Amino acid sequence: NSRIPMDFHHFTHIAGGPENMFREEEWKNIKFVAIEGFTQAEMDMFPYFHGIPYPGHIHPTNELELKRLISLLKNRRRTHKISIIGKPRRKRLPLMNHCDAMPDSDCISLSCAGPTSACRTDGAVNILNIMADSRFCYQPHGDSPTRQGFFDSIAIGCIPVVPDSTSYKGYMEYSIHHPETFTLVAPNIREALKQINDMGEEGYQKMFKTLLEVMPSILYAHEDVPFNDAVSVLFKRIGCDVSSEKGTTMLPYYCKNIEAYERSNGGV
Repeated sequence: NSRIPMDFHHFTHIAGGPENMFREEEWKNIKFVAIEGFTQAEMDMFPYFHGIPYPGHIHPTNELELKRLISLLKNRRRTHKISIIGKPRRKRLPLMNHCDAMPDSDCISLSCAGPTSACRTDGAVNILNIMADSRFCYQPHGDSPTRQGFFDSIAIGCIPVVPDSTSYKGYMEYSIHHPETFTLVAPNIREALKQINDMGEEGYQKMFKTLLEVMPSILYAHEDVPFNDAVSVLFKRIGCDVSSEKGTTMLPYYCKNIEAYERSNGGV
């Protein structure tokens, strides 16, 4: 489904609440997949829904292609500390103005305003090139807490910077690490640069290494591959949930890993 949780809030309000729209006897065997992640409160309200990463632009067809991609990202010379890409909307405009006032080596922006902007020409090439040339990519909220750019930046080896943790709360199962180990949280560009400068090269390399370990799980592979892409992670998670609901005692090993991960992160 290409809708986000906010839309279902509207639908359920019209239907008289989730208890009327999703009756247990009618929906208990149905699972919905939405491109926006769900917070714990939303999952309590919509237990049939699962968040899945936004589809991006990079789709490896085999493990060799994935290894080549990781090698390219490791060797890429990144000339900007941070970048920000998007339409200069009300909340984003001050961020982009702050960025434009800095040297390109510190921050570079790409405006997506208008039909002839660089964002709309040559597909996503210009966007991905900016990300690939940046160590960190600022990802402000879109229509909802997460935006596609959050996953695009991970796929291209650019550490995402988000205003707060709501940007990744609904995607916890897609990470073998806690999101804060490969995502920077900062309310604005200036604070982000301060954290980047404070962490130094060693801190950056540690986050970058973790990002590359997480990256395969948010990609959509072209076909069956020997690594866990976004679809594999999702269906394993659904399988674990169904097995647990049925009271299955012999769960696959990855179900135990998911349970241990959730316990270590407060059940989120």
